[in-house]
Amino acid sequence: GITFKYFSTIKSLMPINNLLIIEDDQRLRETLERNFQSILGRNAVYIAEDYDSALEVLKQGSFDVIICDGLEGFCFLLYDQVKGSQHGEFIIFSGDERHKPKADELGIPFFDKRYDFSKLLDRYSS
Repeated sequence: GITFKYFSTIKSLMPINNLLIIEDDQRLRETLERNFQSILGRNAVYIAEDYDSALEVLKQGSFDVIICDGLEGFCFLLYDQVKGSQHGEFIIFSGDERHKPKADELGIPFFDKRYDFSKLLDRYSS
């Protein structure tokens, strides 16, 4: 049968049918892709390497979770593109802690690449 992984938000419990990873570092992108494929299934994980390619992928449909690199601050432009749309949770996964205060201010979960990799995976594997 079909099994769904769940994540909880204050609002609801939602099945994760698909997830988009936006990451400009190829090795990290591939590592995230492999890890999330093992959690959610091969066909559930989509990738983009930058702001422009992310916009193209986002046109193809809605995503239950979007994990976005800091992209030199373009993560916030991308967030503006998806907030209020049919997409689910937006997360910033960045090694640049200068993005954290703005993420906190906007209510965007922020995970630090240097320390929070397993915490990010755990969020969606329980």
